[in-house]
Amino acid sequence: MFFFFFYVCLFFFFFKQKTAYEIYQCDWSSDVCSSDLLRRTGMEVTYAYHLPINSNDSKISFGLSGIFYQYYLNKQILEVEDPDDLALLGAEQKFMPDAAFGIYYYHRDYYVGVSVYQLFQGRVRFSANNIADNRQIRHYFLTSGYHLYLNNNFTLEPSLLFKFIETGSWQTDISMSVRYLQLVSLGLSYRS
Repeated sequence: MFFFFFYVCLFFFFFKQKTAYEIYQCDWSSDVCSSDLLRRTGMEVTYAYHLPINSNDSKISFGLSGIFYQYYLNKQILEVEDPDDLALLGAEQKFMPDAAFGIYYYHRDYYVGVSVYQLFQGRVRFSANNIADNRQIRHYFLTSGYHLYLNNNFTLEPSLLFKFIETGSWQTDISMSVRYLQLVSLGLSYRS
């Protein structure tokens, strides 16, 4: 009975409303020489508005995320030749807000979306005079896919994901999945 109630509440929350929101918390640690030299802890708050386009189940969604990260540089584990190096005289912690935005159009048979991550392109500066300056670079994503209904049991879904970073690098993911009864899915993906 609990699972049925949970499923009904989850279904109502995510599918019966025109808006949605999510709070996401993460803790990421860098494994540099098996140490915790740089740690990033943060929270992401996301809001989406789903707008029906017409009577054939087409919708467009607009999403906005507020991202809040705290970076921590553990200077105690650094082994340096000059402890008075200007690159090490700054703060050990930095708080950095950021944002992301996306638009997603979807229909029963296909979808397309575009999003931008790290809109503010903040700088993580741990040094006193900006010698060690780490800038967040804006990321762009374009995704699309199609649902090809083979019969009542099987659905074939080809999809594409293009990723571009403002430094000039890009990546493409080409995927194909087969779904059985909307329960089990098997897929292959190629990344350039």
